[in-house]
Amino acid sequence: MNKDTIHWTAKSNEDFQYRVAMDFVVQLEKKMDAEGITQQELARRLGVSVSRVSQVINKPGRLNLKSIVDYARALGLKAAVIAYEDGDQLNILGPVNSEIFIMSWQKLGCPKTAFDIEDFKQTHAENMILRSNIFSAWKMHEPFTLIGVVTGKSVLPGNDWNEASSTQSYIDKP
Repeated sequence: MNKDTIHWTAKSNEDFQYRVAMDFVVQLEKKMDAEGITQQELARRLGVSVSRVSQVINKPGRLNLKSIVDYARALGLKAAVIAYEDGDQLNILGPVNSEIFIMSWQKLGCPKTAFDIEDFKQTHAENMILRSNIFSAWKMHEPFTLIGVVTGKSVLPGNDWNEASSTQSYIDKP
């Protein structure tokens, strides 16, 4: 395997640690930019010097877990340490960017418990069935069936498509 194709963090655990720490700092900077928080303000919130904040932001390789939690909480964020398997034991691709985890978590509705994930899966399954039914009706060019799938009501045959949305055009399904 060509050494040039391996991600730079594969060289050492220190490089990997630096990449993870830098990813964390990018999240801090995004939050600071979004809320107009300066390094001076962050230093005040943390009870540290501005030079210490600057040092952490510019050279995050020595961040420890306590500092990660302190910096995150000072900005109203939470932090998590996640160990994961991605099938890349040789680290050819490098660590997964935190944005991927954040987007995935948000796509699941920001679950806080396993029950929340189960609720999402149930709702998602129901939505997929509804989408499938709508697509099937549309594919067959049956506008009355399509309206019935969406509304749960049947449309009387012979009604004009434009009238189909009026309540007079519906009969309740048995």
